[in-house]
Amino acid sequence: MSGKAPFNEVYLDDVRIPADAVIGEVNAGWRAAVTMLGHERVSIGAARPSRSNALAYDALVALARRTGAAGTQRERLAEFYAHERALEQVNLRMRQQAAAGEPPGARGSVAKFAGALLARRAVETASELAGADAAAVLDLVADLAAVALAAEQVGGLERAMELTVDYAKVRVQFGRPIGSYQAVKHGCAEMYCAWEHAVAVLRHAAWTADHDRAALPLAAALAQTYIGPAYFQVATAMVQYHGGIGYTWEHDAHLYYKRQELAAAGYPGAAPSPAGGPAGSVEHTAAKGSR
Repeated sequence: MSGKAPFNEVYLDDVRIPADAVIGEVNAGWRAAVTMLGHERVSIGAARPSRSNALAYDALVALARRTGAAGTQRERLAEFYAHERALEQVNLRMRQQAAAGEPPGARGSVAKFAGALLARRAVETASELAGADAAAVLDLVADLAAVALAAEQVGGLERAMELTVDYAKVRVQFGRPIGSYQAVKHGCAEMYCAWEHAVAVLRHAAWTADHDRAALPLAAALAQTYIGPAYFQVATAMVQYHGGIGYTWEHDAHLYYKRQELAAAGYPGAAPSPAGGPAGSVEHTAAKGSR
């Protein structure tokens, strides 16, 4: 990718190996490396998919029977079957060569390449057989996952708020609990408002998931657009209001902050955008629906 190949450009000068430490023939190291790489390629391309594999021929045939394959789809299945059987024969030849002590040679690379083509053809065939239903199922799973993640985030937000309020009641500074100071008091009030709104948004998304699947994409996007950034802000404030102890691993504050960071890494709509506002999931979903 970078235009460099350091793995293939490592040279050891003036190296002397004692005679009793030499493995294989002298000056035959490259042949040994090629042989090992050949076997690696054989192991990648040799295995036939099991019956439980969704991309195996048997699984594709079962899918075709459920969806009612058309003529062109049946031809694609026949081509896939021929490709799979041909690759099996190539692998059988390579195993026979290996048993006879012969290196796989170029046939190993061919098998690896053919195996990659077979996997791509399996995906294409499965997608064609499933049609639009497959994409719809994936979208539904993503939306349900977004709602489930939102539920976890609301729970984390609530607990972060509770810990912060409890700490503000007992932490004394300048002779008074820090919760009595306006800045901290207002901050805790903002946490509570964020939690109330998050609960309302989550309840709407959960109800939509059960009773109005057509509206679920927008509800799920709304949940992540609001709840994710809200949790992030509350978790950040939790660390701040706990003062020095909030920055230590001995306290749980960092767990909530890191958990939200992890959620944001897996779901882009779960964190604030670089501009500081929502990540735009609702806008994206609306635009997607308008198309």
